[in-house]
Amino acid sequence: MERLLAPLRAPTGRPGYPPLALFRALLLAQWYQLSDPGLEEALADRLSFRRLCGFGLDDGTPDETTLCRFRAALAERGLAKALFAELNRQLDAKGLVLKAGTLIDATLVEAAVARPPRSEGEVSTKDPEAGFTRRGQRSFFGFRAHVAVDLGSDLIRDAVLTGADVGDSLAADALVQGNEAAVFMDKAYDSAARREALAEAGIVDAIMHRGHARRPLAAWRLWMNTTLAPRMNTTLAPSAAKSSAPSAR
Repeated sequence: MERLLAPLRAPTGRPGYPPLALFRALLLAQWYQLSDPGLEEALADRLSFRRLCGFGLDDGTPDETTLCRFRAALAERGLAKALFAELNRQLDAKGLVLKAGTLIDATLVEAAVARPPRSEGEVSTKDPEAGFTRRGQRSFFGFRAHVAVDLGSDLIRDAVLTGADVGDSLAADALVQGNEAAVFMDKAYDSAARREALAEAGIVDAIMHRGHARRPLAAWRLWMNTTLAPRMNTTLAPSAAKSSAPSAR
């Protein structure tokens, strides 16, 4: 981990905070859903947070500006994905990734910038990767986080961030890890091709079934949906899942 973070260490000038300490701080922010100001306050106040990051009782701790700049530096250097993979590798080596199943779902994330005016169309000059979709009867502008969560440990094994206009199902196949015993998805992901691919890979298909107006679901499929529903209802909230790496955004 320190090898990956080495490019962020300032070569000259007044020593800053160790990159590994800042990275651990961002992990805490992700796990506890803290804003940068909230993380600054927690690092100054909580002994457990200071201990995990390696700050002594008399050490100074980073302020929100430092944390924000470090997050931006991770994104600029494209390090977030590599750090995510390395952290998951270490967790897997310790046997913390159970692989009994992968829960795949998606959630909408609002853009940090204002939506573009109608005169500019649907692409924001400030954040061109954001997109539009509808949430109920309301228009939504931002992103869609597609997440694969390890069943039992709640660790996030993989994640893909797309514009909100990219549907849930389009990113799902890339989130199947290949070494899990089963894959759980809600009825939005129901696809004959996807079920066949899981079967060929020897992975149990735990995808809920989608009904059609002219073709009601058979009794056994209704039973399967009822059985799977409690599992899917607790999946995403990625805020409730234990993300292994901070967002690059």
